[in-house]
Amino acid sequence: MDGQTTLNARYYPTPLTPGKHVIDVYFSTDSVVGSADKHHKTINLDAAPCTRYRIVARYESLTHVEWTPVIYPEPIGECIAKFPQKTAQN
Repeated sequence: MDGQTTLNARYYPTPLTPGKHVIDVYFSTDSVVGSADKHHKTINLDAAPCTRYRIVARYESLTHVEWTPVIYPEPIGECIAKFPQKTAQN
């Protein structure tokens, strides 16, 4: 993330500051199929405050290692309760 390695990010989420980030995502399997380029994608994320992001792979084809990263944002209720977000009406 932003040029830094995150250890065990799958099990221990890495906190993000709100704003723009560059995230490198790697797809791995037990078998080595295709070039290394097919296992790596870069995504740009404009992180919102009090939001958790889950990044998963949408498989187009496992035979040829074709996949697309998909981002699922999820509001963090405890954070929103503690730090109410400003809206256009505030």
